[in-house]
Amino acid sequence: MIKSKFRLWYLIFLPFFLLLTIAVVKVSLSSIEQPADYLYYILLLPIFWVVFSMYKRATIIRLWPDRLELRSLFGKKIIYNSEISAIDLSAREYVGSWSSEYNANAVVVRKIDSERLVLIDFYYRNVPELKRGMQEYCHPEAGVAAPIAHQSRSSMPVGEEEEAERFAGSPLLGVTIGPLVILVAILITTAFIVSHGHLPTVVWLMLAAVIVALTIVGGYVCFYFKVTNKWLIVRNHFFPWYRRAYRIDEIQTVIFERLYKGGNSLRINFRDFDSKKFPARSLWARHWKALEQRLKAAQVEVQNEL
Repeated sequence: MIKSKFRLWYLIFLPFFLLLTIAVVKVSLSSIEQPADYLYYILLLPIFWVVFSMYKRATIIRLWPDRLELRSLFGKKIIYNSEISAIDLSAREYVGSWSSEYNANAVVVRKIDSERLVLIDFYYRNVPELKRGMQEYCHPEAGVAAPIAHQSRSSMPVGEEEEAERFAGSPLLGVTIGPLVILVAILITTAFIVSHGHLPTVVWLMLAAVIVALTIVGGYVCFYFKVTNKWLIVRNHFFPWYRRAYRIDEIQTVIFERLYKGGNSLRINFRDFDSKKFPARSLWARHWKALEQRLKAAQVEVQNEL
């Protein structure tokens, strides 16, 4: 039996976020003289709706040789292999709500009676194990290929990167980092003017903390890429020592994702169902177009959702 494992952020962050929001609402209403009873519930209703919309898609998955068990907020569902007409292990499905909808990796199970079940990948931290289990347990009539073993990532030979074509923009002109840099510059300039060049130690420490935070944020959202006919290389503008290299023949699909507005990322789906995501806020439309053409020239399947 194979059981799904939720990601830690899902188990810890969402309940913490809900409790923190309740505390903030309570403190805010305590400053109002005799607030209406219904006001508290009106303010909390959108928060509960967001949390519920996240949890309702989360399903505990148990794989058995003859069946698939799904447990959710709405109860338990057992699907026997004989009831499954097809399984798509590399589907893309819309998640989120309102203006925050975006595509995400998913498993789509189609039953003989036309019922369609969607299991979103990012809720689980053992997705490759689950998908390989579905390949192993489901019968051939379900349209699932033979199991793919986990692949150890190959090491790139020394000197291979020198021949790679680079796809990167300027991190300071990116949609996230540029405005933050301008804001920090304004804060520092204003502090110097107001203090006539004599800043207290605590202010220096605060500015240093802001710069460190800015560097961390920049490192998270500012990856860039290099490509050869054999390798896809991932580098980082803010952490020059960072390097990840992936063999082209280990990659199933490269997806250009848009997470909310302005949040472009590159996702690598491997043949063993592992998946890696790299936010790339420094790349502009011309960079993505050129990168897509280069990857296709290297015989990589590309899905452009930008």
